[in-house]
Amino acid sequence: AVRKLGTRVHACPDLRDCIDGVFDRNGEIRDNASTGLLQIRRNIRTLEARLRKQLEALLSNPSYDNVLQEKFIAMRNDRFVIPVRRELRSRLPGVVHDQSNSGRTLFVEPQITLEAGNELGALRLQERDEIRRILAELSTHVRENCGDMLDTAKALCRYDLVFAASHWARDFDCEYPGRAKRLRLINARHPLLHRQFRRESREDELVALDLTMPRDKRVMAITGSNTGGKTVALKTLGLLALIYQTGLPVTADPDSQFSVFSQIVADIGDEQSLEQNLSTFSAHVIQIRNLLESARTERTLALIDELGSGTDPVEGGA
Repeated sequence: AVRKLGTRVHACPDLRDCIDGVFDRNGEIRDNASTGLLQIRRNIRTLEARLRKQLEALLSNPSYDNVLQEKFIAMRNDRFVIPVRRELRSRLPGVVHDQSNSGRTLFVEPQITLEAGNELGALRLQERDEIRRILAELSTHVRENCGDMLDTAKALCRYDLVFAASHWARDFDCEYPGRAKRLRLINARHPLLHRQFRRESREDELVALDLTMPRDKRVMAITGSNTGGKTVALKTLGLLALIYQTGLPVTADPDSQFSVFSQIVADIGDEQSLEQNLSTFSAHVIQIRNLLESARTERTLALIDELGSGTDPVEGGA
């Protein structure tokens, strides 16, 4: 079955070549994604170098030493600017694009670079439009391969599920038990408890669960002292029953047997304090009533824990 999944994975070499021709390893659009984009970006770099050279010459001009707040080139609104003292702004003609937080510094695009700046802005618009054209063309290629891509995605998802299930089975010693009318658990372990004991290097202390539902019986009561594992047994049974019905292997021996239920319902919770006895017990009874009502019409696995929860210990014992 896993080998058959490989036949549903389509390489789509033409589409792959198109994508590789547009994007680099960082997901950026390549310069040579098209002849037009390559030329536009060359023009942009040439113009940017020219602008920087003009601004560097201005920064190194002693006539502007008092005018400049600092000697560096910045970008504001995609325009090349330099920092100018607000009070000496009139000595450097140009366009103000921003100011510092204190307001003492203005970021000015000098008059001598305005024309080149406008030309650079036009080139960037051309770059944007060419990239849009390239992506639209690439999208057309993707749509043409849509069927193969969806089929591939489904196959890979299925493979990922099989791969994860096999790891799950190997790591937790899982098996595929048989199906029968009555439940029978042999050497069953709660997966989360198993993982916790493994992390603590205490796997030898983990107590597995053996449970067999008697023939022709529909109810089983599990009794015992506190911390005796009753709740863990119920949770293990419910969780493994759900796992079994998903088709995944379960943490139990292969001789175990599971039934398929229309629904699995539970009322499991720790016993509450005596101060909450009325509200807790009332809610508990209502929950059990609803649970049993739903179980009348469907084949149901119903798990009820702490049946006397919220009562006086002596009264609740009954």
